[in-house]
Amino acid sequence: MRDLKSATDTAPIDNLHPRGGFHINSLLPWYSCKKSEFPRRKPRKFRAPKQELSNPVQINKSVGKVKATPSKPKSWSAVVKKHVRVPSSHEVSPAVSASYTSAAATEKKSANAAFAQLIETFQPDFQAKVVIQPRGFINTGNICFMNSILQALLYCVPFFNLLKLINKTVPYNFEKTTPLIESTTLFLNDFKQKWDKDEEQGESLLPEVVYSSTKGNPRFEILQSGEQEDAEEFLNLFLNELHEEFLNEYKTYQQKKGNKTDEETVKFVNGIANDSESKDESSGWTEVGKNKKPVIARSATIERSPISQIFGGQLRSTLRVPNQRDSVLLEPFQPLQLDIQSDDILSVTDTLEKMTEPEVLPEWPSSKGNVTATKQMYIESLPPVLILHLKRFFYDIAGGTQKNYKPVAYPADLTIPQSVFSPSIRGTVPIEYSLNAVVYHHGISASGGHYTVDVKQHDGGGWIRIDDTHIHKIRVSDVEIPKAAVENGSYGASSDKVAYLLFYTRKN
Repeated sequence: MRDLKSATDTAPIDNLHPRGGFHINSLLPWYSCKKSEFPRRKPRKFRAPKQELSNPVQINKSVGKVKATPSKPKSWSAVVKKHVRVPSSHEVSPAVSASYTSAAATEKKSANAAFAQLIETFQPDFQAKVVIQPRGFINTGNICFMNSILQALLYCVPFFNLLKLINKTVPYNFEKTTPLIESTTLFLNDFKQKWDKDEEQGESLLPEVVYSSTKGNPRFEILQSGEQEDAEEFLNLFLNELHEEFLNEYKTYQQKKGNKTDEETVKFVNGIANDSESKDESSGWTEVGKNKKPVIARSATIERSPISQIFGGQLRSTLRVPNQRDSVLLEPFQPLQLDIQSDDILSVTDTLEKMTEPEVLPEWPSSKGNVTATKQMYIESLPPVLILHLKRFFYDIAGGTQKNYKPVAYPADLTIPQSVFSPSIRGTVPIEYSLNAVVYHHGISASGGHYTVDVKQHDGGGWIRIDDTHIHKIRVSDVEIPKAAVENGSYGASSDKVAYLLFYTRKN
């Protein structure tokens, strides 16, 4: 990975004020200042901030004197402290402490109820309401895979609008039952929505608030080794943890309130709360299939949350065995995995069409002995934000895990072929998506290398390329890869930089 530290950055900070002279150190934002005594400030009394609660509580405002004037937060970790109602640097009377404990309990209930209401009423919002100033992320060592994913999600309009909605409607959660949601929402506060036109990008920052919330979480244990990790794996871990936090809040609130039984709550988050006939997952249900023949259908559990509503789709897998009813399995995806190994795959459209080709399964066991069965996959439903994972890495017995460098064409505007959908849901209206982010992998190693990202700004005005702290404007022609360029070989296949994750947002 790139080492962003210079020799001067690691020099010790000492002798800052030599006798009668000056101090110079590259880690400090000022230079050549003569030693002088700073004027002492008179101590000021601290007034307890007013609580913003759904159910107001009485708070004793008699607090002790301030030890030090709190400074304006300048880092991500300081942003968290800014949201704490009583800073630890202040002395607080026991009465105030008790009042804040009561306030925390009331606030928790309010936050829990707000999450439940958000989950029940949420609909993805595609409208870009604000434009944010681009900022690079500091790479402290082998975290470019996280930096690239966070940047891609930040410029995903429906996800960005979800975080803004949480910021606006959900009170602060004192009990920290949703640490990743809280930290990701605070993450937005470091991005300006209004800035000087001459200042194209903001100062680089370290996403400390988000990354620190993953520490101690068993789901992210694999990321604690300090080694380079897979960007697609981190994306899945990140979205799944957000999804689980939403579901846990909803289930906890409904069970405490007694509004829904455990069974009703499970039905709602599984997306079948309004179904008149519950489908038994163990036995499945009967559908009318090809040539009006009955088929047995089963569905993997698809739990509903704002995350699954934005990024979650569904595949339909049909197994055909001679002299038996067809068996159908509906299963979720997030993202959609696309195999690119075949030589006849030159574009994303090719991979989608290849995915639906029947797979022959010889020697399939049946009641009449081994037979030849077929399995076929279709898309049952597509999400508002479609993430395509180009499977670049494969295992070779001789060489271990290898990387496929082949160029795969992808357009800025993608039309999904009707042939990839289940026959029963195919229509005449084309389903179109607009590209809004591309995550690239650089290097020859599957276990190392480097990640960068191209993102489209919220107003659709242009594209920017982000390599950790380095940002510059690019054109859409620098991002998309035409199929003709792959077919005639004009697109360089020798580069170790290849598209790995494609983020598309639905247009219609």
